[in-house]
Amino acid sequence: MFPNEKIRYILTGSWNTLFGYSLVVVFYELLSDSLSTFTISIVSSIIAILQSFVAYKIFVFKTKGNWFKELLKSYLVYGVATVISAIFLTILVDYLLFSIYTSQLIVIGIVVIGSYYGHKFFTFK
Repeated sequence: MFPNEKIRYILTGSWNTLFGYSLVVVFYELLSDSLSTFTISIVSSIIAILQSFVAYKIFVFKTKGNWFKELLKSYLVYGVATVISAIFLTILVDYLLFSIYTSQLIVIGIVVIGSYYGHKFFTFK
């Protein structure tokens, strides 16, 4: 359907971004009275990374087997970004008083650029 890997990556990444953004915002709206912004960001990321991994594996990079090994690598690629993102989100929302909507958009920009290369040359190598 889409023979170009980069086009598939952009389409899948767009979906993953929308999913991850929505997850953080919904969790924040529902749970911010009982959980910290940092915790909400981490929990949301764990779920979003799993969804993202499946989409990239099946649709973009089309690798066979190695599910567990590639899943671990995927979490490694996103792990550092997740912690950095959670810290930035906490600073933006809790200390600089940006809205969760704006803050999540800023944080997404931090993650998107590096994730393609991490997956291309490490996760799904």
